[in-house]
Amino acid sequence: MTFKRTKFPLPLVLLGFLSIGLGSGCGKDADKRAGGIVGATGETPVDPGGTGTASSLEFKPFPKEVYTAETADNSCVTFAVLSKANAAAVADVGIIFSVVSSSATTAEDKGKITPASGVTNAEGELEASYCSGKTEGKVTIVAKAGSVSINSGEISITKKPAYSFVYTGSDTPAAVSTDGSVINALNLNLIDSGPQDCTFLYFKLQRTGQPVVGAPVTFHTQTDFPKGVKLSRRAEPLATDLDPLNGKKMAKFEGVSSTTGEFAVPICTGSSLGSVSVSGSFTDPEEGRKLTAAAPVIRITSGTTSYVNFSLSFDPINARTLRAYYNTNSEYDLPFKVQTGARIDGLAIGDYPVTIATEVGRYTLVGGYPDVVTGEVPVKFHALHLVDNYPYQVTKFWRNQTAGTIYSAAQTRCDPNEIAQWVRATNAGTSIRYSTLKKNWQSTMVYAIRGQEYFNDANRNGVYDVGGNGFWDKNQNGVFDGNDVITYPVGATTFDPSGEWFIDMPTPFVDVDDDLLTQTTGYNPSIDMLLGDEYIAPNGKRDSDTVVWKSEVFPISMGASAFSLTNDLIRDNGSGGLRQVDEVVAANDPTTVQDDLRIFGLNPITLLELWDPGLEAERGLYNFEFFAQDLCGNLLPGGTKLVMDFETLYTPKYGDRKPTALLFGPQIDAFREPTRHLLNNVDGPNAEINFNSSDHPSASTGYPVFGRIAVEACSNPCTGHVLAAGFACDAWVGYARLAVGDPKLDQFQHTLRLRSLMTVPAVQSCTCSAATGVYFDAGECKCPEGTTLGTVMGTTACYAN
Repeated sequence: MTFKRTKFPLPLVLLGFLSIGLGSGCGKDADKRAGGIVGATGETPVDPGGTGTASSLEFKPFPKEVYTAETADNSCVTFAVLSKANAAAVADVGIIFSVVSSSATTAEDKGKITPASGVTNAEGELEASYCSGKTEGKVTIVAKAGSVSINSGEISITKKPAYSFVYTGSDTPAAVSTDGSVINALNLNLIDSGPQDCTFLYFKLQRTGQPVVGAPVTFHTQTDFPKGVKLSRRAEPLATDLDPLNGKKMAKFEGVSSTTGEFAVPICTGSSLGSVSVSGSFTDPEEGRKLTAAAPVIRITSGTTSYVNFSLSFDPINARTLRAYYNTNSEYDLPFKVQTGARIDGLAIGDYPVTIATEVGRYTLVGGYPDVVTGEVPVKFHALHLVDNYPYQVTKFWRNQTAGTIYSAAQTRCDPNEIAQWVRATNAGTSIRYSTLKKNWQSTMVYAIRGQEYFNDANRNGVYDVGGNGFWDKNQNGVFDGNDVITYPVGATTFDPSGEWFIDMPTPFVDVDDDLLTQTTGYNPSIDMLLGDEYIAPNGKRDSDTVVWKSEVFPISMGASAFSLTNDLIRDNGSGGLRQVDEVVAANDPTTVQDDLRIFGLNPITLLELWDPGLEAERGLYNFEFFAQDLCGNLLPGGTKLVMDFETLYTPKYGDRKPTALLFGPQIDAFREPTRHLLNNVDGPNAEINFNSSDHPSASTGYPVFGRIAVEACSNPCTGHVLAAGFACDAWVGYARLAVGDPKLDQFQHTLRLRSLMTVPAVQSCTCSAATGVYFDAGECKCPEGTTLGTVMGTTACYAN
């Protein structure tokens, strides 16, 4: 496009020839106006003398606009007065000049005429110059020759026109430094990565404070600008120029000033991080000066918090377990941190606060906005008085639903005896798993922030390309599986994992009734807690500016019980009483082991459970399990210590082979990263509950922990009068013990112990001499005291000394 250059000429007003008989600038009135101040001083002008007499005076035409004395340009104007008599020029006429102003109050403000007086030349002319003062306004020059006078008409005194071309702002607020002060920069997100990926930059062009309309200006970025950046709207193509110095491309925008003298320059980011400078230049048409205006540096950041980078970091000791004690408030504040993940120049973006809502319990947000260094928001969570703050009861233990009565101890204490009564009376004899019961003792928390929905950048171009599937990631693992719901295209039944799929999110809500994964919608308006004014389902579009959120389930633990440690089900005995079994049969479940296992701590460990008959001298093994769950079925708190040891009741006198113990986790942990194992710090008979395992796959079977008690083969050789070599070991009797110790979180700390009586029998595999008197005692084949084994007359026996 070609533009004509707009000129802004200095206006000229030409003065016509004036005669004495025209206008009001003659006679006595003009003479009065000429009195007082002459030229730039209050002094009486020098009498010019002169012998000529004029009957009329005329001003020759001259410019009637000058600038104030603040500038050296155009602040003076030259004029000439013609003296005449009978229409003929008269020489040697003395003329005195003066300045009249309605706005100036001092001689300096009125300006100065040089010379202030003089005589006309042979052509009847007297030439002089007027130089303005510092005040804007209007002045009149009066010329007087004797009794004849004339005025010039008004001369406008204005400031010299000044062009200004400046950056005035943008639709994006200025960046803020780590100390909260505004800095000369703008932050934009990567394209489709937040609310600020496109904006407008505003520039203004003025002449002496007035807008310049219709002026063309071309704006450019620097060369080597970040990939995808353009000075155009989102839907418009990139326009470029070549830098005349190096021939490299620059993004450009061609603008024309509006009626207010403004330019609105669009800019959109691309798929690369970096910085952009935008500037434009205007040339003053009157003096040829080049004016350049530049926007602040535009920094392209990674964008707002992405769904996949939004997470919690837990207390490394206790993870997410809330401690609670029926009618007593725990003193323990569960600390954790919300990690936002959005960064710029290595620092976190702290523009938007984190929002939290919980089903039950008290939370404390420390600040709410992400720390600029770590990107974290500290949070504290606290269990409340359970009498007033029970979580939602997913399973209701009705005694009589019509009458509204319940088995209160079952509902409020997880009492297994009352639950067994409920199983028989109300639940048709169907046992209830602890993995179901624990849903009554969990508080769901939602944490949310303004951010962007994640998309799979399949073609690695850094930009979301519409077309891939959208889905609601219900289990929050970042991939489509299980109960996730496809939201785009509408009606789709298959998912393409290789496309540009995206995670589609509804309005955040607290899933109070814990049915998110089992229901199509997951949101129950009569029970669940909505974070917002209206529930909006996933909209089938990838949103770069929305509310991203996740939820976390916090178990509420009242500590362990012997029954919950030794049962994965609560069963009735057929008559509403509690039934307990001493064996769990694995059913090809990789979260357990492929064996029939005894439950530790219920019954004595028998010889037949350690050895097959006749093999007691060999290595004995006893495999067992117990359940790392608390009173109501939640995982024991992270850091709970599990310790196996043995209490000796009878100490072996020879051939000691005391039992040893080993603890280990479910088989599936062989395929999981260590931070997600059920057990941590496993060392022989010692282990701890891992700090972050409440969602372990073994949860459905009660978080089983496995163990093995081993009795080594007897290796104590028989001594003395041995006929056939072998080994002999004494018996051992004692208890195998399991200690379950709470982590030290508050004033309540308990250790619960299970134990099973066990016996290691005495064994002898050697054969003593058949000689008379030889007998076996404490691992030795020997003769009675006072006798010695010897041979007399061919007979070997124990003979008196």
